[in-house]
Amino acid sequence: MVVAPQPRASGPLRCFAALAIGFVIVAGVNGTFSLLTGADLNLSEEWGIFLFQTLVVAAPFGLFALAGMRGRLPWIVAFALTATLWGIYLAVGLTAHGDGTGANIGLGLLMVVSPAFIAAAGLLAARLQGSLTRERRLSTHCGHSGPP
Repeated sequence: MVVAPQPRASGPLRCFAALAIGFVIVAGVNGTFSLLTGADLNLSEEWGIFLFQTLVVAAPFGLFALAGMRGRLPWIVAFALTATLWGIYLAVGLTAHGDGTGANIGLGLLMVVSPAFIAAAGLLAARLQGSLTRERRLSTHCGHSGPP
């Protein structure tokens, strides 16, 4: 039985997916914070911050899209790391809400530089996946199924 290959997402579709991931995560965290604390979500004044956060979150995924990375593993690794980091951001915000401590500058700085580390983790996952796939192809091609 021959299985037809699954169609892969095109470059523009992957770029759209990168922006959608950024939007969904930022909107989800901000919406959840607003619902749980009763704080107003005023995008008429804070649209620039929302846009910046969306682009920061989308950056690693945009890099993957522009690089033509078709494997799922880098996207999954980057999404897991992004969701974890933004979950921490939400938890810290909920914990500090109303106690007068102010902004967590360290976490804010981490959030700004996190796309570099998230992209690096995704690229490393792609590299490891590629080397494992290449190793599997070589061992199958050479007539044996694994290490001696």
